[in-house]
Amino acid sequence: MLEHAVRPANPVRRLVATLADGLLFLGGFLVAWSAGTPARSTTLRVVLAALAVLYQAAFIGRFGWTPGYRVFGLRVVRVDGTRPGYARPLVRALALQALGAARIIWPVAFVAEFWYFVDRRRRQSLYDKLVGLLVVEPAFA
Repeated sequence: MLEHAVRPANPVRRLVATLADGLLFLGGFLVAWSAGTPARSTTLRVVLAALAVLYQAAFIGRFGWTPGYRVFGLRVVRVDGTRPGYARPLVRALALQALGAARIIWPVAFVAEFWYFVDRRRRQSLYDKLVGLLVVEPAFA
């Protein structure tokens, strides 16, 4: 079992990589908005959420990283160090979007997202724990 052979990602590096991925979606939002789609459009929100799920699931499932994670040298693996496949990243992305959509419970979403700052052992967010994934440092990926 490779569980002890991987080193969890530095939480600040992970945060910056996540923000880099977010910038890609901000760019998509700005393009849609400049094309005349109302910024508060429910359709736009649903489309962007669906694209975010596909983005996460496809990149992590195929390569083990998103473009933002790749730029900062991070990878996503199962807790045993193997490739994540497609199902786990898909459930992870759906859980993240569900928490993001649940604005009424935003403190729960905030804690779930940034739990990796508290989890000293594995640096997993709560949705990573849900599906058994780790974000790891490049030398150990």
